[in-house]
Amino acid sequence: MNEGDLVPYLLVFDYKSPMFKRIDEYLKNTNPIDLNIVFISSPWLFKLKEKSWKYNKIYFVNSAELKTNGLVKMYYRSEKGAIVSRNVIDIM
Repeated sequence: MNEGDLVPYLLVFDYKSPMFKRIDEYLKNTNPIDLNIVFISSPWLFKLKEKSWKYNKIYFVNSAELKTNGLVKMYYRSEKGAIVSRNVIDIM
């Protein structure tokens, strides 16, 4: 993979997050941007959301195997190339 192939944004979130409904609506109702999504949920919920969201870069993490307490983070590469993380509430 070349550095030019890297997607600039990575959204990692848990279905238990208080922001889940807001993120869900956003992903259902917006045109896809250059975004990778890591969704922490049960397998059945992942399959349901994978069909309704317009994004093709969605990755599953089984919530039964990971304790996250409602994690929501956005990661992106700064202009200087550093990886930066933000709470999604700061961005949306």
